[in-house]
Amino acid sequence: MHLHIVCSPPMDFGDYASKSCLLLNVSTKVPKCDEACIVVPGEHPFIVDDSFVRYKSACVMSAVELEHKVAKGLFKAQPDASVALVRRVLACMDVSDFAPGGMIKLSSLVWNRCKGDGYW
Repeated sequence: MHLHIVCSPPMDFGDYASKSCLLLNVSTKVPKCDEACIVVPGEHPFIVDDSFVRYKSACVMSAVELEHKVAKGLFKAQPDASVALVRRVLACMDVSDFAPGGMIKLSSLVWNRCKGDGYW
């Protein structure tokens, strides 16, 4: 099981469904993983081993679909990530060699909008 950090409130991302969220996957660290952002135990209750943000798996999902997956048991809600952790995983996307270009643009949009709206 992996942790997905919901990095934005529901918002509009142009070509994606209205009221969507940017999700970033956190997986247990393995050799040759993307080391742009390492998450260690204590940074989130779910994390028990050194982990990495898997930027190549970044995705956008509608809030409705996300809620549906939780309701069906496909995703299990976890405690919120700290603001500091969300900011760090978004900021590190720029240095990842694996982050898709479109997701980097969306992370910048999230960063600017959330900062401007007082979400953080």
